[in-house]
Amino acid sequence: MENLYNQTNQICYIQNGRIYNYLNQQIGVVTEEYNKAIETAKGFQQKLIEAGIITKPKTPEEINAEIQETLKQTQTMMLEMSNTIVSLNAKINKLEENKNVKQANSNDNGKSLSTTRKNAVVESSL
Repeated sequence: MENLYNQTNQICYIQNGRIYNYLNQQIGVVTEEYNKAIETAKGFQQKLIEAGIITKPKTPEEINAEIQETLKQTQTMMLEMSNTIVSLNAKINKLEENKNVKQANSNDNGKSLSTTRKNAVVESSL
């Protein structure tokens, strides 16, 4: 049994790798016991990973690689959407040009499309 003094000058002692205060309450462990506990926990963790109960934590490199892949996919999708928008804008412009040409042609004939059917008979299918 070793006697130790902590910051408040209370007597503590070590017994079997454990640290006790003057009231015989365990307040810690020595470094060797701590390291043994950590190694035991790592062993159990590895067995749980092998059994498929838990997954191995990702490394910062793996997380970074996933983020980079997600960014590449996002950029690809944005490029595809941009190309779609350009294509749709071209189609809209072409439709507007066709509409303007039809309006110009109808104005040239002196009759609009709505007046050519003014006297047409519409039958109800009801």
